[in-house]
Amino acid sequence: GLSTVVAQAAPEVKLGLESKIGGRAAWRGDELLQNPWWGRTLTADNIEELDAALKTAMQSGAVKWDGEVPMVVSPSIFPLRDDGMAGVLRGLAEELENGSGATMLQGLPVERYTIPELSVLYLGMCGYIGTIVPQSSAGLRSKSRGYGLPIGHVKAEMRGKTPKDGKQSNNYFRLHTDRCAASTPRPLGCAPPSIVF
Repeated sequence: GLSTVVAQAAPEVKLGLESKIGGRAAWRGDELLQNPWWGRTLTADNIEELDAALKTAMQSGAVKWDGEVPMVVSPSIFPLRDDGMAGVLRGLAEELENGSGATMLQGLPVERYTIPELSVLYLGMCGYIGTIVPQSSAGLRSKSRGYGLPIGHVKAEMRGKTPKDGKQSNNYFRLHTDRCAASTPRPLGCAPPSIVF
């Protein structure tokens, strides 16, 4: 038998500036500064709990490494309490997904950790926020640029005069809005030490 497909005309969609984007994710800088998730300072108890989780992960033997980059740091080897830091990070995840879409934690004493320890700490925290996905970029399939790794160490490698726009790359910067890149640590040596998600 034959079947007949009847198509309805789609309603007309206007793509213009007739209406503003709304909701909590449509914020301005001054509004973001008022958000309790922007600039949230870690407490001494939060830092103590993160230190204990880091120690557990580093001693577990379960962290797989590619050079100085940890490949796997799951919540099972980075234990945080639901009524403590795990709850904070789940609240942060909720704010990222259903709130403003931007958060910042500050007050982590980065100077007390090595780069590998900071990497484990960072991925351990990210494991409570979402799924850790290795980095990739079609044009940058180099391990030195983070390809295939869950975390990349960004370094200024340029010699000589810095370009006026501040970019230090011979490649253009692509617009990047996917949900997999939800977190970026603030550079070491910048005050105050912060992690922006």
